[in-house]
Amino acid sequence: MVLSRVKDIFSSKEPTKIKIGQSGESLAISFLKKKGHKIIARNYKKKWFEIDIISRKGNTFHFIEVKTIILPNKKINVYDYILPIEQINQRKIKKIQRGVNSFFKERNLNPEKTNWQIDFLGLKIFKKEQEVKFQFLPNIH
Repeated sequence: MVLSRVKDIFSSKEPTKIKIGQSGESLAISFLKKKGHKIIARNYKKKWFEIDIISRKGNTFHFIEVKTIILPNKKINVYDYILPIEQINQRKIKKIQRGVNSFFKERNLNPEKTNWQIDFLGLKIFKKEQEVKFQFLPNIH
């Protein structure tokens, strides 16, 4: 399934940023499900923020930011590229925290009495090899 999703990204000559992001999120969902996460929402958005994926594992809610990058091949110098983790900053984390509060408010849950965390999932897709490498960083806030 992962390989078919990677192939989907390259079905057109130049994949758009939106197509890359959507495909990355689909790959991320497959990854998270294999790790025991139950997906609650995808692209949860309001006026001032968006959370890519909301999942639950055990009694903990996970608010997951997904970033995807396409690299030509595994032999390239990754330092010539902005890596997925480098796209996360305090401003982005604060927006996600606003989303967390909104999500819990809609469900009449108290974030101070509920287990939750903000996670990061970066994907590096190697075009030549049509392979994906995942970088999961839990609890980044």
